Amino acid sequence: MKTIKILNWILGVLGAFIVIALVIVILPWKNHETDNAANADAGKAEATAMSEAAVQTAPAVPETASLQNAVPGDCVIFGRYEQDNDEANGKEEIKWLVLERRDDQLLLLSLYGLDCQAYHDKTRFVYWSNCVLRPWLNETFLQTAFTEEEQEAILETTVTADPNPMFNTPAGSAVEEKVFLLSLAEADRYFASNAERLCLPTEYARAQGVYVKSGFVACWWWLRSPGRYGDHAACVGNLGDFYYVGLGVKAGDVAIRPAIWIKTGT
Repeated sequence: MKTIKILNWILGVLGAFIVIALVIVILPWKNHETDNAANADAGKAEATAMSEAAVQTAPAVPETASLQNAVPGDCVIFGRYEQDNDEANGKEEIKWLVLERRDDQLLLLSLYGLDCQAYHDKTRFVYWSNCVLRPWLNETFLQTAFTEEEQEAILETTVTADPNPMFNTPAGSAVEEKVFLLSLAEADRYFASNAERLCLPTEYARAQGVYVKSGFVACWWWLRSPGRYGDHAACVGNLGDFYYVGLGVKAGDVAIRPAIWIKTGT
């Protein structure tokens, strides 16, 4: 009798390990249709209808203002980055949308999708705090896009770990950094409509692999919030809509819209 109990216990433990192994192996592919923007877009009926009609037009570019006088809704110039995909003529000025002003501090979001990077380099459960996109923004992009003087004007910011409000997916912990992505909550707070969230990629971003559906001008862009699963990250779709389920973190066709807080010196 005692031997049977021991065998049952051993079988129970083995069964638990098998379940855990299946979760680890299967879950990353559970939502394989959202591995990238192109696949996810193929499943959106409204996107297909719009593509066939080819009616999407580029959003209006806001008025350009000086950093000292800019208010939310304005466009400002700060830093330079390759955008026309012609490196021979040098980097182009970066246009930023002003999202918020606090005295002499501005919260800026790039007006265009400036590049194309994966959220992470492996299909695994990952938070914003330990994904590979975060150091790319705060090292490669920061040093490429800004002079030393401009880097000093960029404030180190506490970037909160906002959970996915639709699925309450854990989001990790807050971090301190200079360059970041908006969260779902922030993209909802700073934009009043889907139309305002539409994002056009630069020619350079297109060349790096950003997906733009036929008949469209807008692209998908990453947010820092997690998706439904831990190996997915939330996005804004090419209709300006929130994609709460998210795309697989290795998706290589999603645009980057960096966000920064800067001190204007006034």
